[in-house]
Amino acid sequence: MSTLIACAVCFGASDSLQFKGAQVGILVLLAVTTCMLAAFGAFFVYLKRRIDAAARQEAHGGSY
Repeated sequence: MSTLIACAVCFGASDSLQFKGAQVGILVLLAVTTCMLAAFGAFFVYLKRRIDAAARQEAHGGSY
């Protein structure tokens, strides 16, 4: 009969390379998600500024 042993993450060995790799993977995924959300928000700020600039120019009777 063979003995089954849980992986280092499930077994609770917080100093193993597998556990540290999982932590780094989570941090990388969080960083990518944060960067994508920031880029998405920055795009809408850019659009808002363009709309405001066009409205100001239109109010002053200028042409593009």
